[in-house]
Amino acid sequence: MRGVGRAASVLLSVLGIAAATAQSRGHRSELIGIIHDPAISEISGATVAQHDQRHLFAINDSQNSATLHVLSHDGSAEGQVHINNAENRDWEDLAAFTLNGRPYLLIADTGDNGGLRASLTLYIVAEPKLPLPESIDIQWRIRFRLPEGPRDIE
Repeated sequence: MRGVGRAASVLLSVLGIAAATAQSRGHRSELIGIIHDPAISEISGATVAQHDQRHLFAINDSQNSATLHVLSHDGSAEGQVHINNAENRDWEDLAAFTLNGRPYLLIADTGDNGGLRASLTLYIVAEPKLPLPESIDIQWRIRFRLPEGPRDIE
C-alpha cells in the first residue's frame, strides 16, 4: 500500500500546485480524483490525451516496465499499453505534442540519481487511441549526452 499512498500523494501535490496557480489567477479549483491503482504507484509524468481529452496518459518512475497507463479524470485506471523496445531506466516526464497533424507522446528517460549515466534518452511514440492496443512501437528515439557531463534531470 506504500506505493498507492505515494501515487495519491503525487496527485494531491500536483493538484495543490494547480489549485494555487488557479487561485492566483482568480479561478476556482477542486479535487476531482485520486489514483488507487497499485500498477501506477510511482507516477513521474502525466498528460492529457489528445485523441480524447477525457483521459490522461501517465508513466511510472524508474525500475518499472515500459508502459503507458491511461486514467480517467477521476483517477480510475482505464488501461495500459506496453512500449516495445523501450527501457524504463528512470523515466521522469511525459509530454504531448502534435507534428504534421499527428499526436505524439514524448517520454523523458532522464533520471540519473547517481550522476553515472553516459547518455539519456527521449522516446517518442504515436499517441495510442482507445481501445488500447496491447503494445506500440517507438516512432523514434533521441539519445543524448549533456556537455557538462552526467546529471540528474528530474
